[in-house]
Amino acid sequence: MLGKIADEVERRLAVWGLPVATWDMARSCGKLYAGRLTRNLPQFHTHIGLTPFSPSPRNIHHDVTQPMPLEECIDIYQSEDVFEHISYEKLPHILTYVHAVLKPGGLLRMSMPDYGCDIYRDRSIKEGDRLVFDPVGGGKYENGVVTGGGHLWFPTYESVTALASASPFSKWDVLEGYRQDGSAIIKPVDESYGRVLRTSYRDARVSSRPRPLSIMVDLWK
Repeated sequence: MLGKIADEVERRLAVWGLPVATWDMARSCGKLYAGRLTRNLPQFHTHIGLTPFSPSPRNIHHDVTQPMPLEECIDIYQSEDVFEHISYEKLPHILTYVHAVLKPGGLLRMSMPDYGCDIYRDRSIKEGDRLVFDPVGGGKYENGVVTGGGHLWFPTYESVTALASASPFSKWDVLEGYRQDGSAIIKPVDESYGRVLRTSYRDARVSSRPRPLSIMVDLWK
């Protein structure tokens, strides 16, 4: 169904004389963004988006869980608040696909809600001490199953650094998040690589007591 909708959007854009983004444009741009880019995002002017929903002049019709027809030509790949909507078991493959398209020295900047943060933890539904559903993250929780695009897992320092450690990336660094003991990590962020919206220094929810909201990790090829 989503593929048919995307095909129809692409057909209409062609009828109207509006191009859609292509892999050749991605090669020339050198910066990819996991998710649909809209004009309100700063990456709209610097990156090419990847979305299974609506291709457009700034977005390629692509499912980020699949390989890309590129090889070592991308400088930066950014993913913000996307990977928590994908099952944890698929993420090692995705990181491998991203690694394959990055140039030597290229960067993957990924950020996800950190469930070491009280804001996310307190709003989530629990069974005992176990988080089972974040109602603000979208989707539905019925009969023990999350459907409709909600958060399929609950990122923490342990789970995200395990992904990074098992990936083919040569080095990685956690810029914001909560360590296993609950202590906060807040390091300087070079936003020339990609601005992140939900941070200790930008999100209004933590303006009165700055602290991490997301676990933000830079991984270098």
